[in-house]
Amino acid sequence: MANITLSLDDAVIRVARKVAIDNCTTLTAMIRAYINSLASRYQDNVAASIVRVEESFLKHSAPRAKRTRGRDDLYDR
Repeated sequence: MANITLSLDDAVIRVARKVAIDNCTTLTAMIRAYINSLASRYQDNVAASIVRVEESFLKHSAPRAKRTRGRDDLYDR
């Protein structure tokens, strides 16, 4: 697991530590949970977007006609 360094206001850190204590956890655990949640939501949004694009493609695509000539036939004109 990688370590990161954050710079925050001292007052914000004091309040956040009190919140962590009230929730029987640590500030590090709260930050880790938040970032994990953020990353998970991002991945879910990306996956949902891909599904929507694929569905849209299938919905709006016209069927292709069967090829009657090959590539070489096109150049024999």
